[in-house]
Amino acid sequence: MGAPRDSVSVAHVVAASPDVVWRALTADRAQWWPDLRFDAVVGAPLVETWIEAGQQRQAHGVVTRCDEPELLAFCWREDGWSAPLEVTFRLEAHDSATSVTITETGFRHAGVPPTLADEHEEGWRYHLTRLARACGASDDRGVPTQDGTDDMNVQPSALLRAVRAAGLLADPVEEEGVVRGPARLEAAGHDVSVNLDLEPEFDPLDDEVGTESGDPASLIAAAEAFLTMSIPQWNRLLDEILEEIEEGFGPVAARRVAREDLVIEWVAVVPDAYLVSFPVPRESPEAFIRAQLDADFRLDELYVGDGDDDDDDDDDDDQGDDDALEFDSLEALLDELNGKNGADGKNGLDRGKA
Repeated sequence: MGAPRDSVSVAHVVAASPDVVWRALTADRAQWWPDLRFDAVVGAPLVETWIEAGQQRQAHGVVTRCDEPELLAFCWREDGWSAPLEVTFRLEAHDSATSVTITETGFRHAGVPPTLADEHEEGWRYHLTRLARACGASDDRGVPTQDGTDDMNVQPSALLRAVRAAGLLADPVEEEGVVRGPARLEAAGHDVSVNLDLEPEFDPLDDEVGTESGDPASLIAAAEAFLTMSIPQWNRLLDEILEEIEEGFGPVAARRVAREDLVIEWVAVVPDAYLVSFPVPRESPEAFIRAQLDADFRLDELYVGDGDDDDDDDDDDDQGDDDALEFDSLEALLDELNGKNGADGKNGLDRGKA
């Protein structure tokens, strides 16, 4: 077996000018790599934060070169490394496109596992693809993606443009007016899928929810408030959900729901409300808990599906059984919350109503 590699190098041609690529790499980096933070100034500190095996990890470094719009370099290291790795981004203009080459060196001297070079090479290819998409998005030209398919967001909506400018979501996309993408919920300690909808088509739970369309700025502010809620706020919400499950539903999928079961999967942000989803328990993926919250993260409505699909062939007279329900859209779920299974139904729990 040969000696482990000391360096890796990956390249990608981005269909944008060097100035656009440089801006995406520096000022707009949160749109495609929100976990990496630094200022494009020589000597500026750099930190990347991520979750691995349920634990928070970090790499720290410093910017060593900054030659706009041609070259950016930094060194970084994780705890346990004997020396830092050197990373260089080199941008070269090719007609109306830009060749981006990333080189990382120093693996042999850093005292890292011999497989780390291969892992980093794969990671750099991933980040380069995201950088290319971000450049196409910021250029608003509908540049074809790497596989040759057309970018679905040829004419981004005001909401999508605002989400990109705010750096709220990593690699946001839009479908039928809903903007979605991953973001970190710090209180939960992991990424969640965030869905933003300015004009949800559902009947409001009360006279104050969903009666008016929101604006991008207020919806983004609501999403940011949710994603940055404090750990005590998050724990209070989980306790409130657990209490309502215990009092109003009992076991879910034949077992008692515990705090460790409430691992949030996604949140939908609409004007004046949130809908959050927890797939529980973990060994029964068909079971779920969904909670609608008000603007202050207080529980308004709770819906539980127990994952029992054994009666699929029953006729309409058996619709009152304990089967889990499936929905084609957020609107269909909220219709169910507000109508068929509201305060008087088995699965809906309407708070604050007589």
